[in-house]
Amino acid sequence: MMLSNSILRTIQDRRSIYKFKSKEIEHEKIDAIIEAARWAPSWINTQPWHIILIKNRETKNQLSKVVGTLVGIKAAHYTRVAIEEAPIVFIITVDTKKDPYHCIEDGVAATQNMALASHSLGLASYWIGVFDISGETGSIEEQIKKLLNIPGEHRVISILPVGIADMKSVKKDRKETSEFIYHEKFGKK
Repeated sequence: MMLSNSILRTIQDRRSIYKFKSKEIEHEKIDAIIEAARWAPSWINTQPWHIILIKNRETKNQLSKVVGTLVGIKAAHYTRVAIEEAPIVFIITVDTKKDPYHCIEDGVAATQNMALASHSLGLASYWIGVFDISGETGSIEEQIKKLLNIPGEHRVISILPVGIADMKSVKKDRKETSEFIYHEKFGKK
């Protein structure tokens, strides 16, 4: 039996929700979500993240068109719906000049804190990863940077639409720990 507390339950219960009610989110909750990002761990406390808040419908529609080209028809549909319906969309970027070696995982930690904080506040989120490891010109990440005037030295890590869920979450099976835990060396059970 696994130990349980409010943090572990939040981690286990959070699901990606892509349909949101149109109701605005209280400022206190938005501030709490941002505060959760602020307290994310980062390499030697560099805190390289920057967060863009998007509420404007036209900006969300433009962003949806860019991100809607993600791989897979189903994923693209969910992504477009999430961005367009969420009352607020957070764009998480990191400054590669602040930390060229660990900024990606720092941005991911900030995103996870935000997703978990959203859930703990009774809200839902839909994590959209847009970081392009290839760094190719014309990528979705590059198009987002152009659309939102994000400086060249920044990388876009994720998009996090947040709102009140307008759908039921489906609990999915998880791997047994025996499938990915090794002792002392990789592959040693």
